[in-house]
Amino acid sequence: MANLTVIDPDGDVILTVGKTNFQVSSKVLSLASPVFKALFGRNFVEGQFDINNARLIELHDDDLEALDIMCCLLHHEPAPPSPIGIEHLEKMAIIVDKYDCVRAMHY
Repeated sequence: MANLTVIDPDGDVILTVGKTNFQVSSKVLSLASPVFKALFGRNFVEGQFDINNARLIELHDDDLEALDIMCCLLHHEPAPPSPIGIEHLEKMAIIVDKYDCVRAMHY
């Protein structure tokens, strides 16, 4: 898969923003975010597992860098080595609020 950032090599979900993909764990995201927990539940298509393949979930409206940083931090991985300016913090605040993972991210 082109442009794949592996955040969790055992991850069962591929989050797609534009042409960039992030391999992550649905369990980690579900523990951190009630929004992701609901999304991965049985009531949504995204919650239907295919044991052999990672699920692909397109996130059209999310900021690429903010999602990357949030996923890295939630998975206890080093965030990308770019300086975080005020504009990045604003985008982080938006995505953390959107997925309701303030409690997991507040440290």
